[in-house]
Amino acid sequence: MNIRFLYLLLSTLIAFSVSNCALKTVSESQHNFTKINGLSYAAANVLIDSTDIISITDIGANWVALMPYGFLREGENKLIFNSERQWVSETTEGITKDILISKEANLKIMLKPHVWISHGAYTGDFELEKEEDWVELEKGYKNYILTFAKIAQEHKVELFCIGTEWRKFIKIRPAFWHQLIREVRTVYKGKLTYAANWDEYIETPFWKEMDYIGVNGYFPLTDKVNPSLKELELAWQPTINKLEEVSITYKKPILFTEYGYRSIEGTTIRPWESYTKVKHSMKEQEIALQALYNSTWSKPWFAGGFLWKWFNKHMMRGGEDHSGYTPQNKPAAVIIRNHYGSSN
Repeated sequence: MNIRFLYLLLSTLIAFSVSNCALKTVSESQHNFTKINGLSYAAANVLIDSTDIISITDIGANWVALMPYGFLREGENKLIFNSERQWVSETTEGITKDILISKEANLKIMLKPHVWISHGAYTGDFELEKEEDWVELEKGYKNYILTFAKIAQEHKVELFCIGTEWRKFIKIRPAFWHQLIREVRTVYKGKLTYAANWDEYIETPFWKEMDYIGVNGYFPLTDKVNPSLKELELAWQPTINKLEEVSITYKKPILFTEYGYRSIEGTTIRPWESYTKVKHSMKEQEIALQALYNSTWSKPWFAGGFLWKWFNKHMMRGGEDHSGYTPQNKPAAVIIRNHYGSSN
């Protein structure tokens, strides 16, 4: 056999072996987690109890997002949190107790401090005009985040979210966010993420500093009512391709820090809209969730997600006359239970 041919053959085999090893390493690192089958647990005026835990574990969830809210008036710079006027599960004392009972049930936790702006204004549009107002807001927000980051560290919370849907705040004040991440890392040693809105995540400037690329997955999929499962699965493909591209770029898994659909007609047209009055449709909620699961969960770069939203006092929540996001006591609960149960 020609020596030159042998040399070329050997070189090709070595190159293939190295390439295959590299691909295997990437694949193994991407698979190095159990899928996060999570629920976003709504803040309440009572602490989580054993009956609440049963409703969470019965649907197959292995993670829960706990959300101690802070409050901010539109156009103002004073962030309020841990106030006596807030519900108990939003306070530092209450969130600590909720963490402990969740851990006793072997649930992993994402602690997700979440800011509510007056009158339900969209957080991503929030901005201030004066430098001194920005400085004051940053001071308050840093205190808010570090307060809960310290609690997360003390109780070995697995994942901490540094913010939710702050598009303009991040764009206008990027230096603050990079510094905030550094300071959080000094007090909290677990995994970090940020919950970017579905139309914001591509522009988020600090994914290299996170452990997960967090996305609130309310992607618009169609412009029609009552789409089929196949239509929705096809509609997911461009989004799936973009998510994968971003995951590869930053070498980080994608996590849906929120996802969900209301039980209404046209729920996949503008999934982020929570207040429109539309005819109820249990079937559309079911199909929308099934399409999301079919399109995302098996991807090696996809870490899982947190369903929006789960409430305490389970038997009093949701139901077939309810048009909100929660699947509680709705047919969609079967879809979630089947999926979470099979992917744990």
